[in-house]
Amino acid sequence: MDSSIISGLFGGVAALIICSFVIKKTKNKKTNGQLRHSKLLLWLFFLSLAICLFAFGALFYDDSIYHDNAELFSVIGLVIGFGGCAIYSFGEYSNVKGSFDQQKIALNTPWTSNKEELWEDLVSIQFNAVMYWYTLEFKSGAKIRLSSYLVGLGQVLEILKDRGYDF
Repeated sequence: MDSSIISGLFGGVAALIICSFVIKKTKNKKTNGQLRHSKLLLWLFFLSLAICLFAFGALFYDDSIYHDNAELFSVIGLVIGFGGCAIYSFGEYSNVKGSFDQQKIALNTPWTSNKEELWEDLVSIQFNAVMYWYTLEFKSGAKIRLSSYLVGLGQVLEILKDRGYDF
C-alpha cells in the first residue's frame, strides 16, 4: 500500500479520536448559560495557519516546485485549503457566542445573523450526523444550528429533554 494512503488513514483515525474526545469532554461542561467553542478550534486555527504559511513560504524558497506543474498545484492547493481552514476556524472560535436559559436561546455567528428565540416557539429538533450539529427550527422560520463542539451544548440538550423533546 502506498505510504500516502497509510498516512492519510492514520491522520483520519487520529482526527476521529481527537474529535470524539473533545466532544465528550465539552458536552458535559457547565457554562452557566453560555455557548462558546472549545480551545480545539483555536488550536486548529494555529495549526492550519502554520501549514499555510509553510506552504506559502515554499513558493518563494523552493525553486524546484516550478519545474513540475503537479507539485506547484499541490502547494497552491495546500495554501488555499489550509488558509481557508484557518479563516473558518478563527471566525468560529472568536465570533460564535450564545446564551440560553429556561425561557430562550440566543446565538450569534459570523455566518448568519444574531438569532434569539423562545423555547416555547420551538417546532422541531434534528440531528445532522454528517455535519454533527443539531438544527433547532422555530415558528418564525429561524433555524439555529448548534455544533457538537460547542461548550454548553449538554445543558441545552438537558433543557430540551426536560421540555419533552426526543432527538
